[in-house]
Amino acid sequence: MLRSPTERLAIALCPGRIGVMRKRGRAEIEQGVVRYAKAATGDWQAAMDAFDAWLDKMNLRKAQASLLLSNRYVRYALIPWSALGLKRAEEDALVRVRFEEAYGDMAGWRIVADPGRYGSARIACALPADMVDRLHAQWAARQLRGGAILPHFVACWNRWRNPVGSKPALTAWDKTPSLFAVAESSTLVVGTLAPQGQGWTGLRALSADTASLPDTLYRESLLQGHAEPLPVRLHVPGLGQEEGTALLKGETQGAAIELLQAEPQPQEAALAMARLGVGMGWLK
Repeated sequence: MLRSPTERLAIALCPGRIGVMRKRGRAEIEQGVVRYAKAATGDWQAAMDAFDAWLDKMNLRKAQASLLLSNRYVRYALIPWSALGLKRAEEDALVRVRFEEAYGDMAGWRIVADPGRYGSARIACALPADMVDRLHAQWAARQLRGGAILPHFVACWNRWRNPVGSKPALTAWDKTPSLFAVAESSTLVVGTLAPQGQGWTGLRALSADTASLPDTLYRESLLQGHAEPLPVRLHVPGLGQEEGTALLKGETQGAAIELLQAEPQPQEAALAMARLGVGMGWLK
């Protein structure tokens, strides 16, 4: 039984895979991937059943744990800035309307909006309410501490929101709109950023496999009315350096795509996502 008071976990929940990073004290980090048969519909119940079975098998108690959730299970919306001084109930209603415009009836979904910056649009996320309740029940039953549930796109933005580097291609971030994109589980979430750090102007999710990403991101620029492809910062968890080089050879349209944190060797996406928890300081 894992009873060390310094036991800490970062867990990534994905369709067909659960990535786990575990740290005891300051030195030892363990890692692994739990595989399970995902549902044909890609729903979250199969993931939760597998996660529950893994927790029972590990007989895990009293650890500090945080969970990163695949974008496949999350709905996103961009909430415009309002200078009307809305009350909390009015603001919540506005956020729900934005989701209903994009997805239809939102009954059974729990919505959380980022506080955002003054004068700027902000990101909001919706998770299945039953899934959130079940996760919290799992945490409580096993006396796990922490219990943060973070959508993958939000985790990536928190990790890479500052300038990535000083390569010539990246000078465009300050001068033009740009795209920030995260691709995993055949889902691409792409946000559009205004120049000069003026915040989000667009956000949407679409289906895309890894091989089609350069073309998909190029089309995204065209759909937004830009004559030239926008510079892109793209994270594909688990993508190896050689795979990344081969992928970018498909940039026939001249898009400037910067891959974020390509691994030396390919690895399971779920494990790379759990490792992101370490980089974000969940396991300090």
